[in-house]
Parts: sequence; C-alpha cells; structure tokens
Amino acid sequence: MLRARYFLFALPAFAGFFLMYAFPFARSVWYSFIDSVFTKNFVFLGNYAEVAGNRFYRLAVKNTLFFTLAGFVSLMLLSLLFSFLLSEARRKSSLIEAALLAPMFLPTASAVFFWRLPFASPAFINFAREHLYASGVLAALPVFLMFLWKNAGFNMVILCAAISGVSREISESASLDGAGRVRRFIGVTLPYITPGVVFASLLSVSGTLKIFREAYLYYATDYPPDAVYTLQFYMNNHFRKLNYQYLTAGSIMFTAAVAALLLVFVWWEARRSEKTY
Repeated sequence: MLRARYFLFALPAFAGFFLMYAFPFARSVWYSFIDSVFTKNFVFLGNYAEVAGNRFYRLAVKNTLFFTLAGFVSLMLLSLLFSFLLSEARRKSSLIEAALLAPMFLPTASAVFFWRLPFASPAFINFAREHLYASGVLAALPVFLMFLWKNAGFNMVILCAAISGVSREISESASLDGAGRVRRFIGVTLPYITPGVVFASLLSVSGTLKIFREAYLYYATDYPPDAVYTLQFYMNNHFRKLNYQYLTAGSIMFTAAVAALLLVFVWWEARRSEKTY
C-alpha cells in the first residue's frame, strides 16, 4: 500500500517524462530511418552511414567531447580550489554568495555583450586573427572562459554548503596530528563531501552541453571557427535546413555513445561498491 502511494506521487513526473522526452525521442527514431520528412522513403541505416561519414559531424563530436572533458576538469578543479579558500576564510558574507550566483541569472545576450568587451580591443583582435581564429584550439578560449565564469559560482555554493556540514572536531583532530590545511582538506574534508562533489560534477557535465547559446551569440554565425563547431551547431544547422533525418540520426548516435559510457560507469561503481563492502 505504501509503495502504491509513492507511485501515485511520482506518477506526474513519470507522465511528464514520457510525454516530453520519451515519446518525442522514440518518434525521432522513426525519422532517422527515412530519407526525408516529405517523401518518407525507408532507407534503414543509410542516414546513419551518411552522418558517420560526414566531416562536420565527426568534427562536432570531437569538439563536444573535448569541451566536455576539459570544461568538467577545469570547472571542478576551480570550484574545489575556491571552495577551499572560502571555507578557510574567517569572515563569510552573503554578498559573496550573491556575486557567485549572479552570472547564472544574467540574460545570455547581456552576458555575451559584456563578455565580448575584453576581447574587442584592437591588439587582441589582431592577435586573434593571426593565432586564435585560424584553426587552433585557442579559438574556443573566450567561450571556454565564459563557461567557467557562469558555472563556477553555483558549484562553489554547493561545495561550500557541503564543507560547512563537516564536523569541526574531525578537522581539529587531524590538525593536532600535524596535518596542514591542504592535507586536511584533501584527506579529511574531501571524502566527507563526496555526495556534494558528485552532484556538482553532474551539473558541470550538463553545463558543458548547454553553452550553445553563448557560443552562437558570441560568434554570431552558424559556422564558427572549427575548434568551436560543436554538436549543437551541427544539429541547429540541419534543423534550419529541415534535414530531420540527419539531425535525429546524429543525436541518436551521440546519445547511444553517452548511454554506453554511463552504463560502464554504473557497472564500475557497482563493482567498486561490492569490493568495498
């Protein structure tokens, strides 16, 4: 009876997930097997072969994976570092927390406008034309820094809240044993805030896939420099061209790859938990 009650409470969430996510995704699978939304001729795996052999799709997947990995690692290291500094500060102010969260609440157009100002000087433009916007990875530097600026504050608030919940007696005991601040944070505090770190990590990975609006407005073009051309640009371009068959095939292939990685991670975590206990 109790489980049935829990199911009734969760029913609206399941219904929303099915109507807004599961059903549209299942319908998109059908689009990936036809040649066009107008003729609707069945081509089986022809669209998948076409997308897999497309140079722009391979470039978009490579840049998306690189940006996700580099953005996740950089964001977490930066968040942990500043969370450690804030936790060691004697005075804490709500004004600091508000300043950390402010970038997330700024409108994207306003944030991009002000973010372009430091990169609008003639010296930087000349340097960018010669070195950044050719084909190198540094072409994505402005968007990469914008991603860190917008997401680091929220992660820091989460980690600082987790750190504040760690017992002071444990840290003081480690201090009496001769452990310094850095060693206490790595060896004592960090294991206790693992749930907060995992939650912040999930938000960081999700944030790397949501930087398309900023990149699109910053470069103001459908085809930015090669180093910035991510999967969102590829999908948006095909959406505007009504090439739904290529859009859905590419998204399903990428989703399958991400799902496989998640399954491997879940399997590894389950094995690790069994060995631990």
